Amino acid sequence: MKLETSNTKTMTKFHAKADSTVNRTANLPLDLSNADSVKAHFEGDGIQTITASISDQSSGKITLPMQNLTLETGMVYKVEYEISFSDGTVDTLPRQSYDLLEVKDDLA
Repeated sequence: MKLETSNTKTMTKFHAKADSTVNRTANLPLDLSNADSVKAHFEGDGIQTITASISDQSSGKITLPMQNLTLETGMVYKVEYEISFSDGTVDTLPRQSYDLLEVKDDLA
């Protein structure tokens, strides 16, 4: 599943299964050339944080290691990305809302 965000105001909803071990990609609407790290915060019953790897700095593409999360079927998690830059600044996306991760059941 590919997560795409077209600008800093867009809320994106994506889906996963609770036992998902497949890495997800996201295209952040930001040049990450001077970024030191990107963290993704998932809020459900609590907050879980994973560190994303930057796949393509200039296009803002990151990879999220979903196997590092504990997801519960039926939950909807709010997701935000925290980008730390080499000059010490921190940016958070999306700026106006949150992305959403909905955890689905197996079909059978």
